[in-house]
Amino acid sequence: RLITLLRESSGGLIDIHVVSTDGLSYSLPAQRGVAPQNVADRDFFKAYKQSPASNMMIGAPGRTPGTLQLAVPVASRLDRPLHGISMVYASIEIRHLSGMYEDIRFKPNGTVALLRDDGVVLVRAPFVEQYVGRSIADGYDYLRHIKNGQSGMYMSGNSALDGLERLVSFIRLTDYPLTVIVSAGGEDTFRAWRETRRLSIITGLVISALLLAGALGGFYVLGVVQQSEITLRRLALFDALTGWLNRHAFDDAAQREFTVAGRQSRPLTVMSLDIDHFKRVNDTYGHAAGDIVLRKLSRQWGKSLRSSDITGRLGGEEFAVIMPDTGAEQAADIARRLLEETRALVIEVDGAMIQVTLSIGLATLSPFDFSFDDLLRRSDVALYSAKREGRDQVVVAPSQ
Repeated sequence: RLITLLRESSGGLIDIHVVSTDGLSYSLPAQRGVAPQNVADRDFFKAYKQSPASNMMIGAPGRTPGTLQLAVPVASRLDRPLHGISMVYASIEIRHLSGMYEDIRFKPNGTVALLRDDGVVLVRAPFVEQYVGRSIADGYDYLRHIKNGQSGMYMSGNSALDGLERLVSFIRLTDYPLTVIVSAGGEDTFRAWRETRRLSIITGLVISALLLAGALGGFYVLGVVQQSEITLRRLALFDALTGWLNRHAFDDAAQREFTVAGRQSRPLTVMSLDIDHFKRVNDTYGHAAGDIVLRKLSRQWGKSLRSSDITGRLGGEEFAVIMPDTGAEQAADIARRLLEETRALVIEVDGAMIQVTLSIGLATLSPFDFSFDDLLRRSDVALYSAKREGRDQVVVAPSQ
């Protein structure tokens, strides 16, 4: 009766099950015609078997017996097995949690998610079934921002699910192995900041009409809001690791330069760069070391490039540079200098000395490039040729 009361009072959110010592899960009260479910392969039962002293375990989402709804199991062992029963667990149905999260998330592009400390996604709104139960522990955002932090805020890269950039805030719960993540779409965030700035200006003017201190306070608030907007805009335009333009901002700059070069018949060259065997660096020294290598290389390249060159990180170890008013010969000289500097650079990470090489493809604007994508594609083809021909070299795409 207590279990029935708990189920009813939670609106069906929580259901109680018991698990036998051999991993069979039974609903309470027993449901006619519903066979016990074998949960011996579920992570919360394995954790109990490996460490019987563990008291509470939060398992990865799975299907509940009978209803077969996706649910998060929260399990607790019995002090000692009773009539073959070793543990009790509450299955918390994800559809109810997702509904609550959906009601409070920032619309239209915000998300709310609950993670286990090992990176497994327990609940997410908007609900995407294949995302629930998946681990993001190897993801860039998790490794760089969430894994070792108690709380924080950052601008994420393009989502693997929908390609959107988001302003993300997270906090780790003190008494539970859980992390809550809340995000808002980048454009949505800026819209809110603009509204905040407008309201701050109005507030500052009203206060300034009352007394001088109020006016000073209003100006201070306005300055803080403006500085925050500048910071947010920078996060939206620049890659946080290297300081180079992110893909979206790079594409915008590329379209402008392509249009200007075409109208004024000015030379324009695109340089595609890719670090050779970069996966080996991550596999051998870890992703944190790989981040250090990317940061130091991008800074070194920036010293050799000109102030007029437009640099962008297209993803991973792939970079591109737009070189206005630059022909193929001049661009090749700069590219060869980048090769030599990369080859000579020794990066020390935790006592390890890391050296890498670089492959570069160049393409100069021709009458047959009808869009910037055509020009970038030729540059990429030249880059792949440099890779095929042994790496650590520059290949110039033929003019069409």
